[in-house]
Amino acid sequence: MGCCLSTPAFYHPDLLAVLQVQGKHVFTSWRITPLLKTHAPSPLYMRARDPDWSRNSPVAIELVDILNGALKDMGGWPICETIRCWSAIRFPVGSAPPKMVEAFKKVCQQVNEAKLFNMGLQCRAGMYKIERRSDLPPGNEFCVLVEKRDDEKLRNVEALDTLEYSSSLKFLAMGPCPPRDQRDHHAAVTTWSPPANWMARVQ
Repeated sequence: MGCCLSTPAFYHPDLLAVLQVQGKHVFTSWRITPLLKTHAPSPLYMRARDPDWSRNSPVAIELVDILNGALKDMGGWPICETIRCWSAIRFPVGSAPPKMVEAFKKVCQQVNEAKLFNMGLQCRAGMYKIERRSDLPPGNEFCVLVEKRDDEKLRNVEALDTLEYSSSLKFLAMGPCPPRDQRDHHAAVTTWSPPANWMARVQ
């Protein structure tokens, strides 16, 4: 209580919105998160989100629909069928598969070229380190950032590269789950691939 969390490396004044895959019990859909306003007790996070990126603005709704359509075309968030931790019959993987991150980078590139660049905006997908608790190290979280257009930012230097992220998954712990379940979870994350023709269906 009262401890300030560190500002994510990707934060900058032209960052308009952060989107993540969320759901009540499973990862069901992309949504604009409250990260910018409530992540830490700092004035930087309390600023109003750009009006064009409010939850109900047409361009925000369209981007969320495109991301959710792409997720559906990929078969949805991966499920590990063999984990029995917490008595769950079907267990959604707790980490974004590296190939899914790469797939959404392509989706963002397509959206940028078809729409956002012409509006002076851009989006980019990646794994970013975010500190949620002051007593724990930052975790790797899958995000799509929406920003004012900046060719330098498109280099995505704040994101983990695919090799770095894939290597970090080797050390991912799943709390009380037994070793076999942890191995199954790791395999489900690292071997996942989207269907061969998923990109053809992305509009």
